[in-house]
Amino acid sequence: MTVSLAKLVMIVFSIFYLLLGTTCLGLGIWIVVSNSELFRFINVINHAEISSAANQHGLFLAAGYILIITGSSMLLVGCCGYCGAIKESKHLLAWYVILMGLGLGVEVAVAVIAGVFQNHVRTSSELGMFDLQDRMFVAMPDYQNGQISEDKKTVTMLINYLQIKFECCGAVVPGDIALSSSFLESNGSYDGRQLTFPVTCCQVRQDQKPAVLNSRGSIFDSLDRLNSTLVDADCPFTGNTLHTKTCISSIVSFSNRHAVPIIVIASLVAFCEVIGVVIACCLIRDINSKRLVV
Repeated sequence: MTVSLAKLVMIVFSIFYLLLGTTCLGLGIWIVVSNSELFRFINVINHAEISSAANQHGLFLAAGYILIITGSSMLLVGCCGYCGAIKESKHLLAWYVILMGLGLGVEVAVAVIAGVFQNHVRTSSELGMFDLQDRMFVAMPDYQNGQISEDKKTVTMLINYLQIKFECCGAVVPGDIALSSSFLESNGSYDGRQLTFPVTCCQVRQDQKPAVLNSRGSIFDSLDRLNSTLVDADCPFTGNTLHTKTCISSIVSFSNRHAVPIIVIASLVAFCEVIGVVIACCLIRDINSKRLVV
């Protein structure tokens, strides 16, 4: 490979790497600024402090910051490769190779750790949500009257949102939320009728779902509302037409969907880093050969 050809390949590759770094940076910023209620809930079940939900602290926020750091690093490394190729600078290209190698090593280590701890994360999430609903989730009448702590209000709102959006009920076993201590101890009386299951565990009419979702479930303020909103208005009292899947399975599916672009980008980055190291080494060799000839 001649120096000119190696330079051209290196320049094109560096530009592509810069674009990939920009994409990675943008994805990280999107995760950090996201207001998704489900992101907040995943953060809650992975932290002991409920108050962290209000500030979006948690697993996804950490992933967002990692992507921002990775994207910024890629921009720096890409600049080293581009400038090193333009100026035929062995020093810049050497730094490029070193940084590429370090980045590849970190990515391999993270991938191995993620694979090892995948099942542990799911188990921890199940236990975390089960503990939250047992200690913090209250029946709709108590949630609406506001006579509960801010922690319980936050968790109840997030669980209601989750159960409505993903049509799920409970953490580990479908319907187990109806047996949670906090729910059983709270006021579940609707015009003299006692709730047996949380209202948000019941199937909602599709044309009413957007309004219910926007209200975080607070739209269920009377029996009339149940009649006009639920598929079966007796569901909270009898258990008919309950959602039949757990919320953890919905969270895992959601996480997997959002993990796909991250995995694709990480795979592209790793592949590009290997190619980049090879191209840079070839260019350094050709530069040395050119100078020896001169």
